[in-house]
Amino acid sequence: MTVSVTDYADSDKVRGILGLTVSELSDTQVTNAMLAESLLSDLDEWLPTHATVYSDGTSGSQTAQQLANLRNLQLYSAYYCASRIDMLKLYVPQSVTNGKDAFKRFEGADFTELAARLLAEAGKYRDLLEDAVNGTEATGRVALIGLSIPDYDPVTNT
Repeated sequence: MTVSVTDYADSDKVRGILGLTVSELSDTQVTNAMLAESLLSDLDEWLPTHATVYSDGTSGSQTAQQLANLRNLQLYSAYYCASRIDMLKLYVPQSVTNGKDAFKRFEGADFTELAARLLAEAGKYRDLLEDAVNGTEATGRVALIGLSIPDYDPVTNT
């Protein structure tokens, strides 16, 4: 069974990103983690038009940009929710057994680092959405090419 986190993501997508099964992360756990509230609160802060982005992307006659915005909204939402689940370390099973065999699934895993990687992935889609919807260049980008002119020339000593 799949439970909708919001219109933008569901429990199957969150489990898929984390590589978990329904028995390892139930729909009840997904609901109880308050992912919808957390996601919507985050979106309201930086993309108050998220509902419009969704409705434009699911309308009958979407432009290519509206479809791209919808895709980025859905990707952001799924990765954001996965990072929230990952931060609730107790939700992710450490030992997996089938009654006969057992193994430690995330032995030695740094959950904080994993959550940071998931948020970084979500951040890529956030930047794309901010650029497209808000018409602003997202912060945090670094130029790869620059110009540097030294003050001192070691050859002429000037």
